[in-house]
Amino acid sequence: MKQQEVDELKRQQEEEELALQRQEEDRQAKLAAVPEEPDQEEKDGIVNVQIRLPGGTRIIRRFRETDKLQGLFNYIESHELLIEGEPLGSYQVATQFPRQIFY
Repeated sequence: MKQQEVDELKRQQEEEELALQRQEEDRQAKLAAVPEEPDQEEKDGIVNVQIRLPGGTRIIRRFRETDKLQGLFNYIESHELLIEGEPLGSYQVATQFPRQIFY
């Protein structure tokens, strides 16, 4: 293998490692911005959010009515919601009735 090819492979590997590091830093920042989940004893002003994954798995998380929608987005994007070993990728947040989609 030529030195030029070795240098190129090393550069690509370093770029991939940096990209992974940035992704993890972004995930940690979003995780830190997720509002604290209310206690189970807390009943008033609580919203149960159900996340349905394409494979049929459901995740339920409680939020306060006063929490911002961005907190839900941060929760989804900061967790390792994997589908066949791959990150979730794109998603939609929607209400059941009346049907409303949030981006």
